[in-house]
Amino acid sequence: MRYYSKSTETTYLKGIHSSMPNDAVEISDERYQMVIANPAPGKIRSHDADGLPILIDPPIYIPTADDHRAAVANRRYQAEIAGLTWNGIGIATDRESQDKIVQENRAIDRALRVDGKGWKCIDLATGVVVFRPTTNAEMVAIGDAVYDYVSACFAREEALLDEIAAGTYDPAMLEIGWPA
Repeated sequence: MRYYSKSTETTYLKGIHSSMPNDAVEISDERYQMVIANPAPGKIRSHDADGLPILIDPPIYIPTADDHRAAVANRRYQAEIAGLTWNGIGIATDRESQDKIVQENRAIDRALRVDGKGWKCIDLATGVVVFRPTTNAEMVAIGDAVYDYVSACFAREEALLDEIAAGTYDPAMLEIGWPA
């Protein structure tokens, strides 16, 4: 005879197992085959009122506010580092590039940056990384554009977090309203 224990979620064979949990109940071969040996795809094991194993649909996961906040923060980060187009060229906006742009602008403020120095950009027509001669005025404009872009990413994150706090957030909002 085969037995099943709800507390251990294990089957036991009489005569093979010298001891069994107190909640072990006899289980038919048919139920064993259907629920334990060959469960239907997409089902999970549970128990009925008698402690016998049964198959049920898995519970539907409902995201929590923390899940939504994490998704929003991740989406903001992805938008933030996606880059932007400035005057027909691609400008990287990852954290390292943001820092380098700040450094270039500090160098301009201290008259250290050579006007017309090459700046690493992406040629949008080819997708190739190129060093484009960039004036100091252009570098300041790039810095301003990146600042505005990143600030807009954080503003969108803040707006979505406000929606979550207000209980009016819809996950569809996650893909709209980000700067381009």
